[in-house]
Amino acid sequence: MRFDTMPWDKDFNPEKFREECTKAREENSRRSRESSDSGKTFEHQIETACMMYEESNKASVAKIPEPFRVIKKLAAGRANVQFLRHADPDFMGAVSKGRCIVFEAKYTSKDRLETRALTGRQWQALERYWKMAAFAGVCCGIQDKYYFVPWAVFRDMKNIYGRQYVTQEDLKPYEVKCTGPAVLFLDYKNPKEAKEAMYAFRKAKGEKQ
Repeated sequence: MRFDTMPWDKDFNPEKFREECTKAREENSRRSRESSDSGKTFEHQIETACMMYEESNKASVAKIPEPFRVIKKLAAGRANVQFLRHADPDFMGAVSKGRCIVFEAKYTSKDRLETRALTGRQWQALERYWKMAAFAGVCCGIQDKYYFVPWAVFRDMKNIYGRQYVTQEDLKPYEVKCTGPAVLFLDYKNPKEAKEAMYAFRKAKGEKQ
């Protein structure tokens, strides 16, 4: 951001500059909290869908907890812990016909989702499972719409869309249903459109249908 005055300006006001810095930090902190809350809500919506799918025997999918080690044990069953990095995607399981499903969950309140939303380790994990014929992808939310994007599409977005981010319009074929409390990641709004989009993608890549 650009402050009203900077240290090299003739009319620089130190007190006003400190106030502006404080406001900027508070605003960044507020946005960070909102983003974290939205991401957690999105994951809860996916977990609700997981329970619904398991009850209907459509799939058995679960959130993979982050590994951690205990730094110090506290009273009342509490502890200080350190989360460790891991290469497994956010959600893993199997669909009814036995195919493995793995995916990352990403939400943004902005109008686009960038490839850098995934870390290098997440990228490598999804690529590894995709090559093993798993149903791998990215379940994402962009503002008020939700999608399940096959990994090959997310991975190659630069070639498909000509840029390193996607918008709601780009992902329209992969939009999934949302009941409110649940993001139904296995239920495309338009299954035919999603199938045709993947068919066209694979044909362009020279892959087997």
